[in-house]
Parts: sequence; C-alpha cells; structure tokens
Amino acid sequence: YDFENYNGPINKVSEYFRLSDNYYHSNILLLGSYPRQDLSRILTRYFATNNPDPGLHWPYFTYQGQSYWLNGFENWPGYLNGKADFGSDSSFTSIGLNNNYGIYTKFAGKSFDKFESTYDSTLFGDAYRKSGFILPEYGLWDQQATQMDHHKPNELFMAGFRGHVKGSSQVMVPPLKMLDAYGKLITQNRNYSLTLNPYALPTTFSPFEVNADIVYNNYLSIIRENVFTGMHDALYKGTAARLGLMLKDADPYYFYAKTGTTGDNEAKTKSKLFTFIISSKDIRDPAFNFRNNKFYTIYFTSQNGPAKQNEEFQAAVIKYVLQSGVFKKYMKE
Repeated sequence: YDFENYNGPINKVSEYFRLSDNYYHSNILLLGSYPRQDLSRILTRYFATNNPDPGLHWPYFTYQGQSYWLNGFENWPGYLNGKADFGSDSSFTSIGLNNNYGIYTKFAGKSFDKFESTYDSTLFGDAYRKSGFILPEYGLWDQQATQMDHHKPNELFMAGFRGHVKGSSQVMVPPLKMLDAYGKLITQNRNYSLTLNPYALPTTFSPFEVNADIVYNNYLSIIRENVFTGMHDALYKGTAARLGLMLKDADPYYFYAKTGTTGDNEAKTKSKLFTFIISSKDIRDPAFNFRNNKFYTIYFTSQNGPAKQNEEFQAAVIKYVLQSGVFKKYMKE
C-alpha cells in the first residue's frame, strides 16, 4: 500500500492533522468502516495480535500498548457470505458523515440537494434555465462502492477504501458542501448551513450526534485541543508551513488550515485542496464556546495542476480578505 510519505509513528490526533498523515488516516478509516460497536470488540473479533506475514503487513497499528494486524478477507468490515462492505449504513463513518454533515456514503438517487432556505430557492429556483448556474450538488463519499463486485477483495479495496484515503474519484464533495461541513465542525452545530440571505437569523443549535458512551464535554475537548491544535500547527510547522511563513502575525485573529491532495501516483500533476479558517477566538482554548464565535472560511481547489500548493496565490487571497471592508465589518459586528 502506497501512502506517499512515511512520517513515523503518529501518537496524537493533532499530529495527524499537522502532517496530514495518510497511514494514520487509513487505519482510522478502516476501524470506522466497521458497524458501530465497542472498539475492544472490533479489535478482539477481527484483528490479530501477531504479524501474519514475515514482512511489512498493512494494516498495522498499536493501541494501548498492543500491536494489531488485520488478517484475511473474512475479517474485513461488513463481511457476510463472501462479500465485504466498507460503506455499511451502520458503520461509524457512515453514521457520522450522514447524521452530522449531511454527506452520503452511497448514491442517493439524486444529483443535488434542496436549497436550505426559501430565500435561496427563490433566488436560484429558475437557475436551471440559465447557463452557468448549478443546483446545490450533494456531497458523496462513495464508500459503499455499489458498482463493484464485493466478492473481489482487490476491486472492493480500490473502490471502497483506497480511493478514500488517497482522495481519488470516489470522493465527490463539492466546494460548497466542504464549506458547509467546515462550518458545522467549527460551530459543532448540525443545523449550520450556508445562505445568501442577508436577513437570515442564526439557526437553532443542534449538537453533533455522539455515541452515548462518550462524555460530550470530553468529545468537545478532543475537537478543541487535538483537531484544531493540529490544524493550527499545520500552518506553522506542518503541511502548510510554507504559507504560514508568508502570513504576518494573525493578531487579532487565529488561523487554522488543512491541506488535501486528490489523485493517485502521478508525480507531475495532482489536484490540491486547501481550507483556511480565520477565527475571532482561539478554538484551541479549553474554555472555547463553540456557540459564540465569528469565523471566515476560504476553500481553495486546484485541479490537475503542479503537485504543490500555490502558496503565493493563497497568501494574496487571504491578505485581500483580511484587508477588505466587508470582512472587517462582519468580524466586528
């Protein structure tokens, strides 16, 4: 399995985000592809504690001092009667993406979502008659791979798992949906949505669905002190560090970033994704209140371009936004 870069052992969630580590991501996604249940049961039932091969064998990870390997097709997620399924409706990933972000893990029998508000529907409702307008595309993380033969491990692995780690064509989350998802993450509000309505009122707060066995405040601490710490560190000593050098002191704002790459092994051309968040408060602060913060999210995409982020362009856009009157007025209102 080609993970592009080996960053050494990743022992903290923040390090995963700082380095955008594909190997860590692959193991987390694998565990998240099993039907939701106690982690100890997954490890005991499906994983071996001894390496089944003499050489390097993926997946391999250590949890609470014990090493684990996956051995055999019959232990893959969703295995039943000779078929496996990475995108089961009952998996951690499917439940989390669908219930918290409105992102599907299988084809939903449609090509777009409804507008979130009557205002937007009225504004764009007749757009299909005009060139250049697109209805809201629904976000698809096609992990169920319904077009593939689930009896064949190689086909299923490529279409239902590997492409999702590498960011290949199975990941079809449009830019608008990405901004919407980041807004949900930053606010921890499932009802957060994008609108062009200048008179829109704040949506009713609906917290993320979290397993009943998890203490909700502990979960919020992980988001603050691990996820957003990693996104902050990515900008200054991680995958976006070159951009970080081009930006002046963030005061009075706080910056967070997440880089992404789509495509397989083409060395010269890749599609690069990048999210940049400007926050009025420090989300890493243990006392941070997700319900009371102003933020601004910028999402960059570069299709089939050079295999690097265009930091000069990104820095110019970010500086332009920071200096704009609209941005300053919004952040100070």
